[in-house]
Amino acid sequence: MASGSGFIARRVTPLVSGELLVRQGAPFEAPFVVTSGCIAVTEILADGGERIVAFRVPGDLVGIESWQDDVHRYAAQAIGGATVCRLRWSETGLAGRPPAVVRRLLEKVSRMLEQATRLWAGLSAVERVHRFAEDFTARFGRPLPMTRAQIGRHLGIAEETVVRAFARLDPSRAARRRSRRRMT
Repeated sequence: MASGSGFIARRVTPLVSGELLVRQGAPFEAPFVVTSGCIAVTEILADGGERIVAFRVPGDLVGIESWQDDVHRYAAQAIGGATVCRLRWSETGLAGRPPAVVRRLLEKVSRMLEQATRLWAGLSAVERVHRFAEDFTARFGRPLPMTRAQIGRHLGIAEETVVRAFARLDPSRAARRRSRRRMT
């Protein structure tokens, strides 16, 4: 957010791959903006399993869903290293600030909500993986930094299914791997 926006942005020490930014249930202090890399937003389920709720990329907000709560609803963990800035309200908040600041924040939250509510139901596993890969690459502009297992936990399918789906999406790549295996 720009200077004079009603926010104070403080850069957090860069996170290494796998490092937690916040724990699920930790006291909520402020949301974060991803400035580089990728953050996995996760939820620990009652049975001890982990569900990946979302992947956040530069420009995305982390923790905004906990704004009204006293605790973080989800954990946030770096994938392949990341940097973030913590947003805090300045003493004057948004009082007297242009409505464009609030509009920009609401637009960002609206886009995040739309991404979170995309329906995967009714799509085959291959279609879900394909749509996820297209959407993420369009948002991040780089190859997928997460593992096939993480993609599976996000889409609600097994890692093996993700691997098979990627093979079906790019048959020439799978064929090259098979031919390399035969040569060795």
